[in-house]
Amino acid sequence: MSTQSDEAQSDGISRRKRRAPQRRVPTVINEPERRPFLFGLGGELNHREREMMKERVALFGGIALAVIVAAILGWGLLWDNVITPIQQSQANSKPVAKIGSYTISTGYFKRFVHFQSLQLQSNISTLQQQEAQLTGAKNAAQLSLVQQQISQAQSQLQSLTSGSLTELLDAQTALQRYHAAGVTLKPSEVSKAMTDVKKSQGGKDYFNKFLSDSELSYGELQQIVTAQILQTKIQTAVGKTVNRFTTKVRASHILVKSKTLAQQLLAKAQHGANFAALAQKYSIDKASAKVGGDLGYFAPHTMVAPFNKAAFSMKVGEIRLVHSQYGWHIIKVTGREKAKVTGSALTQEQQTAYGTWLQKQQAVLGVQKFIKAADLPGQNEIPTVNPLTQATSPAVVTTPVAVSTVGAKPKATAKPKK
Repeated sequence: MSTQSDEAQSDGISRRKRRAPQRRVPTVINEPERRPFLFGLGGELNHREREMMKERVALFGGIALAVIVAAILGWGLLWDNVITPIQQSQANSKPVAKIGSYTISTGYFKRFVHFQSLQLQSNISTLQQQEAQLTGAKNAAQLSLVQQQISQAQSQLQSLTSGSLTELLDAQTALQRYHAAGVTLKPSEVSKAMTDVKKSQGGKDYFNKFLSDSELSYGELQQIVTAQILQTKIQTAVGKTVNRFTTKVRASHILVKSKTLAQQLLAKAQHGANFAALAQKYSIDKASAKVGGDLGYFAPHTMVAPFNKAAFSMKVGEIRLVHSQYGWHIIKVTGREKAKVTGSALTQEQQTAYGTWLQKQQAVLGVQKFIKAADLPGQNEIPTVNPLTQATSPAVVTTPVAVSTVGAKPKATAKPKK
């Protein structure tokens, strides 16, 4: 029995040994290499985590891009609809000039320059059409006049800003000081003039288009028309004060460069020497020297200032020496007469009188200019295409709106030549 017992024990031990776990051998697992995917980030994440991070980055990137685009669009809208209009409003409100109680703003000045340019270009277009129709020798005089008008209008277009400022100041002078000329204005006159303007445009629709093209408001156009009515009345009133008669003087002169020679010739003439003979021999004004120095009859302000002042202050037969930019003049007054002023001479005198009236009234009102003539706005914005040259859109008024020569100082037309 002991033998069986020992065997059984031996078998139990043996079975227990077989059930004991075997020693495990560690295995090497090859894991995939983990690489960062964005600026060194994400290297420690597994595949799923990396994909999730990519989705988040894409989502936040899209949101950020949308925010940037919205910000850019919003800034553009803010700039176009808020900031730019404010800046333009501030720029347009700056004063160009002030006369009396009225301030000419930059915005209105630019609109007026634009309006003036349309008027001038319309006039040029009309004149050019007339020029094309004037052919033949019989129309030579009229053709020459039309060509002069075209040249004048083109010249005005080149200096439109300075001319427009003068025009606005003159218009305001008339609006504020017309009572000083004894002129009255009825509201019905303005109303009728505006009605005439509307009719001249071909009706309401064309008139509205005209306003749109000119960039003026109805009130601004009405002010322009009102000023024109007053200016016409003032010119008529002031023109009536011009003396229809003037004194003309006839004189002869000897023109030389040397003062010493001039004094010698003066002494000879005053002691009875033949004035005509001296002029023929010594005068450097060859045109008058041929006729003994005779200049004929001339009106005031047609000679250079020193010559004019001396001649009209001298008695007939008197001889005097004066100096001008041409040299030394020995002047002898040979006649004096009263003459009636007519035609262009009368028109010039009336324009001069109106210019003098404007200067006096502007001195009363006071004129302040805040911008130099070279820096006035609007000249670079003059349109090159004139929408008012169509047959259905004639000029706004019958009286010229373009820069006027009224009040310009007359030029001398009979200066002694060298």
